Amino acid sequence: MFLDPVQSYDNVYWAFKEIDENAHTTVIRFYEEQKEHIMKLDFDENFEMQIVYANALFETGKYYKHLAICDKIIEASIEYNIKYHRGEDIFYTTLFKKAVSYFNIGNLASSRHILSELIKLDPKDKFTIGFYKKCKRCDLPAYVKNARAIGILIFLISAMVIGFELLLFRPFYPEIYNKVWVIRTYFIGFGILTILLSDIYYRWDIKKEIEIIAKRGLKNLAPLLFISFRP
Repeated sequence: MFLDPVQSYDNVYWAFKEIDENAHTTVIRFYEEQKEHIMKLDFDENFEMQIVYANALFETGKYYKHLAICDKIIEASIEYNIKYHRGEDIFYTTLFKKAVSYFNIGNLASSRHILSELIKLDPKDKFTIGFYKKCKRCDLPAYVKNARAIGILIFLISAMVIGFELLLFRPFYPEIYNKVWVIRTYFIGFGILTILLSDIYYRWDIKKEIEIIAKRGLKNLAPLLFISFRP
């Protein structure tokens, strides 16, 4: 691919158009080498190149850079009232990818915040709702962690009891073996239920939380556009 420095900003756009948009590394290299010229382009050309560059950053896992360019795209889409680009809701899509980038760098709070606002905009978007659930499951509340810890402790104790059953009670105290077996079985069942019920309740809690978010709809949209997406 021809990547010699472009001497004039007038032809940098057409040089960029010759690059396959799926050649993400080449797109990134070109954009960053020619950034000074790109900034001098007309808005439409500049905006289109920013979107392609942002997608390349996202696809190659350069999430910090992607977050930075996302803000510029979002601000431009608001300022110039751009909703669709190539048939895609650029505002919504950019925000969703921004949430994914926050998730991938470990900033779950910012990711959830953006996703919750997107759910208000489109309560039926399964991808946004699914990713919101994923964020929530990656940041478990204390009661779920405690329930799992208790369950694991019960399993460890049960394993020790099984050892005593086989080595001690069964060969030497067969008269109490059955009682120990019953107690141990109930103990294991309690551990399984502790983990299972806490997980079921948490999933139900997430579902109710999403329903509450969705009911808020488009309220407070203005603060959302100018403030909320800068966690």
